[in-house]
Amino acid sequence: MSPLAPTIILMSSNTTKVPGSAERRDSYTGLSEPHSDALRKLDLAYTMKTKWEREFLRAIAELEGLGTHEELGFESVAGFLSSHCGMGYRRTEEQVEVAVALKELPSMDKAYCDGKLGYDHLRAIIPVASSENETDLAEKVEGMSVGATFRLACKMKPVDKQAAIDARSERSLMMRWDLDTAMFELYARLPEDLGAMVEKAIDAIAVSAPEDPLFVEENLRTPMQVKRADALYELVTGGISESSRSAHVVVHVDAETLRAGEGSGEIEGGPTISPETIDRLLCDSVLQTVVDGFDGKPIAFGRSRRTAPPRMKQELIKRDGTCRWPHCRRRKLLQAHHIDHYVAGGRTDFDDMVVFCWVHHPLVHEGGYEVVGQPPNIAIKAPNGFLIRHGPPRGQPQGR
Repeated sequence: MSPLAPTIILMSSNTTKVPGSAERRDSYTGLSEPHSDALRKLDLAYTMKTKWEREFLRAIAELEGLGTHEELGFESVAGFLSSHCGMGYRRTEEQVEVAVALKELPSMDKAYCDGKLGYDHLRAIIPVASSENETDLAEKVEGMSVGATFRLACKMKPVDKQAAIDARSERSLMMRWDLDTAMFELYARLPEDLGAMVEKAIDAIAVSAPEDPLFVEENLRTPMQVKRADALYELVTGGISESSRSAHVVVHVDAETLRAGEGSGEIEGGPTISPETIDRLLCDSVLQTVVDGFDGKPIAFGRSRRTAPPRMKQELIKRDGTCRWPHCRRRKLLQAHHIDHYVAGGRTDFDDMVVFCWVHHPLVHEGGYEVVGQPPNIAIKAPNGFLIRHGPPRGQPQGR
């Protein structure tokens, strides 16, 4: 009989015991039938997943031992799996490491097959496991959260001068656009000292940041995670603005899109953006006109000019003091906002502009909020018509 036969039988059996789940079964014996039945199915599916996953790891270990990848012209098993199975290279490297290690760690292999340890537990403890400590380590980790397991493994790793050098040499920052969602993604690996400094710098800004008025908790996001994302932007862009360096984001947009307010623009090297986002960016940016010929190639370049000249922006910040959103106290990275939108023909005049921080500026474009009144005395009108009033600007009074 095939070694996978028990798994197939397990799928059709309602009485099969789920390995390692006795405590879990006891915890829901008092539930009504629909809930307890759903939990039994979950445990059963998890057991099946673990069994198939273990068979997959055994197949990987066998391929590695035979050197099959070399016969097929691949330098590594991970490279072969990435090509053959359509898996990410980083994920396959990790699975090869686990698969090969389990051949020498029978106690952990058994705990994994019995459902006492999950795959993520193995990822955490295999780097510090050995034939001498694997049995005790498997028993100690059983019942731990994955996070606690990683922390335990981290404490067990030997720390020496060479380890510090190796960690520093592996530092990296990967950046990519997710064009499906138009979101920018970052993944950083930093040695302990740099990581701690970045963590402290971000949290120092995030802890004092106001709540996002449009925050909706979904996909397990927390308010603090949102604040940290905002803090990262503030940390990076603040560093640029206070130094001699510059960083320009280029947006391409057709003149007809600006005129009609319909269509989209494109961030150079990134995703498309909406007319509302274009309108917000035009509030406080450098604008250059490029005339394209019939073949799509540029034939003329207009002079670059700022929609909010530096001197005017300085006066706006002096007058308003802080972001003009109610109860916001941000004083850095303020952006000039046209009350009569620039795309719709609004003028870049002192009496038609206020400053918002980079968090609240999008709300009066993409968010559907509206600025009403005559600067500096304004109020914010919510999409539902509710008027949010607040006091006069917190800067120095101007005789205008």
